[in-house]
Amino acid sequence: AKAVGFLAGSIWLGRKISPHSSRWLARLDAGPSMLFAQVLATALALAWRAFSDFHFVHSRDLILPVGAVYCSLAVIFYLLTRDYTMRKARVYTTAFLFLFAFSFGAVTEINGLFPFGPPIKYTAKIVDKQISSGTEGPDLYYLIASPWGARKSDNKLVVTKRTYDGFRIEDEVTILVRQGAFAIPHYRVVRKQ
Repeated sequence: AKAVGFLAGSIWLGRKISPHSSRWLARLDAGPSMLFAQVLATALALAWRAFSDFHFVHSRDLILPVGAVYCSLAVIFYLLTRDYTMRKARVYTTAFLFLFAFSFGAVTEINGLFPFGPPIKYTAKIVDKQISSGTEGPDLYYLIASPWGARKSDNKLVVTKRTYDGFRIEDEVTILVRQGAFAIPHYRVVRKQ
């Protein structure tokens, strides 16, 4: 239900970004129509939601499924638009961004929303805390943990500000690792159980 509401909201956002069209349905050749903004905004919103919802044990596990979805969609898009006469560079640039964002978002959300089995619990100790502040964009909060499960060296755990503020150095945490629909493990940090 959350994902459907979010998708509907992102379509509404795309509509607000491109108010030039008087209809909800747009054609590909409608100039600077709502279609490009709406489709791109929806894909980017899905990708951002996936990025903020799920944290993976190893990000490299995403390469194959995201690449497969991207290539499949790219072939379908090419076959459907090869006779298209409008400016191809604009269409293909938008398509590249859309397909990559959509592929990442869809694979990540499906993997995370349909887990297999109960989570595996690991216990670790917080050895440090970090905040990564950029000039643009939100701050990222990290808890640096002692080695646990599949992570022996890179133990930076991405967490929310609330979780970050709830832990001190030397606190013990439980890391819940779940296998998703594509067998890509993702984790969540909680108080020691």
